[in-house]
Amino acid sequence: MSIHTGDLEKNRLEELYSLNILDTEKEIAFDRITKIVSKAFNVPICLISLVEKDRQWFKACVGLEDITETSREVAFCHYVVVEEKPLVVEDATLDHRFAQNPLVTGALHLRFYAGAPLRTKQGNILGTLCLIDTKPRKFSYEQMSLLKEYASLVMSEIELRSMLRNNLILSTAINKTATGVTITDPTLPNNPLIFVNEAFTNITGYSEEDVLGKNCKFLQGSSTDIKTLKEISEAIRNRNSLHVELLNYRKDGSEFWNELKIDPIYDENAKLTHFVGFQTDITSKKNAELEISLRKQRYQALFHSNNDAVYMIDTFGYFIEVNEGCEKLTGYTASEFEKLHFIDLIVDKHKTKTMEQFNRIIHQFDHVQFETQLNHKDGTAKYINIQASPITIEGRVVGLYGISKDVTLIKESEKQLKITAKLFESMKEAILILDEEFNIISTNNSFQALIGITKEKLINQNLFSLLDDQIISPTIKKDILSNIKHGNIPWEGQITVKLHRNELKTLWLSVDTILNNDDGTPSNVVCMLRDISEKEQIQNDVKLAGLMQKNFLPQDLNNEFLSVTSLFKPNQYVSGDFFEYNWIETDNRLVGILYDAMGHGVTTALQTTGLRVLFQDISKRNLPLPEKVKCLNTEILNYLSEETFVAALYFEFNLDNQTLYYVPCGINEFFLERKGEISKYTTPAFVIGMFEDAEFELFSLKLEEEDSLHFITDGIMDVLPRNFSNKDLASKDFFYYIEEVCRSRMLDDDATAIKITVKPQNKRLFNDTVASVNTKDIDQMKQKIAVILQEKYLTEHLFVELAFNEALNNAIRASTSIEVTLFLKSGYLGITITDDGPGFDVRSKLCELMAKKDSMMDELIWSESGRGIYLMHKFMDKIEYNLVGNQVTLLKKFGGTNSEN
Repeated sequence: MSIHTGDLEKNRLEELYSLNILDTEKEIAFDRITKIVSKAFNVPICLISLVEKDRQWFKACVGLEDITETSREVAFCHYVVVEEKPLVVEDATLDHRFAQNPLVTGALHLRFYAGAPLRTKQGNILGTLCLIDTKPRKFSYEQMSLLKEYASLVMSEIELRSMLRNNLILSTAINKTATGVTITDPTLPNNPLIFVNEAFTNITGYSEEDVLGKNCKFLQGSSTDIKTLKEISEAIRNRNSLHVELLNYRKDGSEFWNELKIDPIYDENAKLTHFVGFQTDITSKKNAELEISLRKQRYQALFHSNNDAVYMIDTFGYFIEVNEGCEKLTGYTASEFEKLHFIDLIVDKHKTKTMEQFNRIIHQFDHVQFETQLNHKDGTAKYINIQASPITIEGRVVGLYGISKDVTLIKESEKQLKITAKLFESMKEAILILDEEFNIISTNNSFQALIGITKEKLINQNLFSLLDDQIISPTIKKDILSNIKHGNIPWEGQITVKLHRNELKTLWLSVDTILNNDDGTPSNVVCMLRDISEKEQIQNDVKLAGLMQKNFLPQDLNNEFLSVTSLFKPNQYVSGDFFEYNWIETDNRLVGILYDAMGHGVTTALQTTGLRVLFQDISKRNLPLPEKVKCLNTEILNYLSEETFVAALYFEFNLDNQTLYYVPCGINEFFLERKGEISKYTTPAFVIGMFEDAEFELFSLKLEEEDSLHFITDGIMDVLPRNFSNKDLASKDFFYYIEEVCRSRMLDDDATAIKITVKPQNKRLFNDTVASVNTKDIDQMKQKIAVILQEKYLTEHLFVELAFNEALNNAIRASTSIEVTLFLKSGYLGITITDDGPGFDVRSKLCELMAKKDSMMDELIWSESGRGIYLMHKFMDKIEYNLVGNQVTLLKKFGGTNSEN
């Protein structure tokens, strides 16, 4: 019989090897069994044979003292293992299976064999308990039954040793584990502890003597959760497994967090015998979780309370999380950020540099700080300063953390400061700027030319010391010092100074405040010295400053929708009035502001320049009009002195709904000119730059075509007749009347006026009728329309021309006469083509187009009218047909793009 190699053999060998019994030392218990069995059956040889893959090994042996194993090929026991049943061979010489076996023909002369299988609880046969004799024998059924009982006794000994070995391993493992292990006996009163391992005593501080025989309740304390205790009691009562976390107490009274697992243990008869519990000290874990929670709360507070834009970006460049500052900075919502790649926000010319900085963070672990420019959702560009650092976990970058600040105003201010510095250095007057301690912190080149003291010697020198050395008259010197110290400025007067060569020179000194402290004392003072002999030159310089201011004003506007004309007349060369407006072509919207600031000097010129920058920045913000004015008010409070304020009128005119929206703030009156009638609108309101919590109200006014608005400052309002009426005009244009008043009267203040006129929106540009067969006239008409489109209205006209030509060709094919009209209407450029043909079913053709769409357009493009209709709808914003189908009007939004839609 061949050696079996199937799954049964594999499972049998695995279990045999797991018992670790092969090649072990002799044991008295097994030797005793073989001796008893040998005597009981009066057989000279008795073996406990364990059959391995290629051999049989004897665990115990009587009668074969020098033999411990044989090859499996000659083993009689092999048949018991393979056939899985007892085997009796009464005379081997008569059995064809064994007659030629070396154990039979050889020196042993084996004749008789009886073997009972050693069967495990899993059904595997490990070997046999067998009897062997050198002479033939008879063996009855009853004898085999007795031999099988002895075989069961051998298996009990084998299993006992396996169980003891496993128990030893388990006991060692339990005592070596860091997890506390307990066993309780639910069959005894109060379910007492009958076993605890060493880890339990280490965790709780209790010894075995302290706890054995007691219920685990001794671990509970005042802060142990009652709900969790009820959950444990219910699980024990219902014999269920349990996994909870609860606060327990050590023997010394200290608290610890216990992760408790309890499982019931049942015997083979499904009877509950014990509960086993596992305790793990998770105090450190709980403390770590608490610390993580606190850190997360602190992080969320810092992240979302920051006024700057704070965000996290993954390694692919997509936003993980953003705060409200990001939404304010970009105009995008948090949900929109989830789909945005950061580079999509960056202005094209800055994308390469910004991506390089991103790669430095992600690939080189660098912390970076740089400036770039982003596109706001409303289309405006903003300068931002970015500070960003890598987010690392276990040495691997998983993203970046960044903070972005809006520095647009700073950049614009830097630009204006450069202009101011240029003006400062180019002035003929000698200028000193002082700090609050009256130390000189800046001066221009003219001071050295006038007084003869270099900049290097002047900087950080105290003005009082300078006056002591230079001013001749003690009375004037005392008066200047007293006025400056007590804040009684501006101060102006004539002084005589001693120059560097001891020459005397008469100068005009002006002292004024630039900025004040909260208590009203000057924080920065400016001193200006003029050579009276050069007064004419000084006047020329002031005129130049006024001219520079005037050059900052916007040009008059004259487009197809509006005309804006202005009057600007400073009272003393440099005006406290100023205005700014922008025509936003994409929205058909005019936004602007009219200022009236205090003062007429160089300081005022600098202030109006700053006001212009503020308006340019704030007008681009996506805020309601009153909120924009509030922003202006806040910024002006930050940089104007306490006694300075600004009157203004902030306005926006929306062409689409013909409505003026305005917020008065000190300039509270304006005029509406409609059909020759003048109406005055008065809305009292706070000035800006005076009160931090001032509220500003929004008003609106519906306008009509040919209406004119007149915004004027109080320099003009003061000289108009008190009871002004239409009779004063004497058929004159109101704006012309204002100009005439300003020329003919002595003004005590700056005079500024803005006139905004709404033009008629329906304007015919071209009209002609031609015969369909007159190709010459048709070509001339096309050329005239092309010139109008190209030169006067549209920068990109080819698509409109293409749509027009297709519509014209459709009309030519179906008629004898064609009329073409080109016009402007409500922000649209329109072309109407009317023919005398029978028309066609427009609705049917449009339905055909919609059904076929672009993927099946070839057939339609080459049909008689399909191509024309397709191209007209492709390139124009609106298409209108008459009911008959022989007139089409093509409409393109004026000023819009002329690329494909």
